[in-house]
Amino acid sequence: METVLITGAAGFIGSHLCDRFVKEGYFVIGMDNFLTGTPENIAHLFGEPNFKFVKYDVTNYIYVKEKVNIILHFACPASPVDYLNHPIHTMKVDSLGTFHTLGLAKEKKSGHIITTKTEHHAVLHTCQALEKQGFEITYLNVDKYGQVNPKDVEKSIRPNTILITIIYANNEIGTINNIKEVSKITKKHNIPFHTDACQAGLLDLNVENLGVDLMTLNGSKIYGPKGIGLSLIHISEPTRPL
Repeated sequence: METVLITGAAGFIGSHLCDRFVKEGYFVIGMDNFLTGTPENIAHLFGEPNFKFVKYDVTNYIYVKEKVNIILHFACPASPVDYLNHPIHTMKVDSLGTFHTLGLAKEKKSGHIITTKTEHHAVLHTCQALEKQGFEITYLNVDKYGQVNPKDVEKSIRPNTILITIIYANNEIGTINNIKEVSKITKKHNIPFHTDACQAGLLDLNVENLGVDLMTLNGSKIYGPKGIGLSLIHISEPTRPL
């Protein structure tokens, strides 16, 4: 049985994730300090043999004695009201909390991620930071048109590959990658697939058609407010979590 650690477990999103993973047969360790999350959100899970709760503030060093296969970090006040009430702690959770969860991932042996050399800096810099935390990153080359070959993606998959992230439309040269073909490969190997679609506002963004599990969008590129972003998570079918 695989073990998943969920920080922010007593929050709205975290509690729903706890429910989902318990139902799917995982051993779930829920972690929360109840600053904004409430015990009522997870009270029904107490007594479940596959659920363990730890009251803890993730801005401190995180120690988990169990072997951990999956870490989902959601310990951050999501409500604007909560943010206004706890601005300093929110920033600490964003920075120190992320640092400590990445440290735990490194301690528990992190996985392998596949991306391309032509991603936006938002993805490349994140991958570079993850490398420093112990993750293995494969940066794929592209052809003369700036496109990645789906066959190269499949050749790079390893037993410990936990994520593939390929840009949909390049922000500098406008190249459009064959996201549908890549998604066929990721589904074949049961690996979560993320695409940066911030520059693809005029293209097909239907996740059902594209076959992606995670999509990032930028509001200002699709006539939305400047500074607003969207991270879409497709959960209609169980996928191998991060």
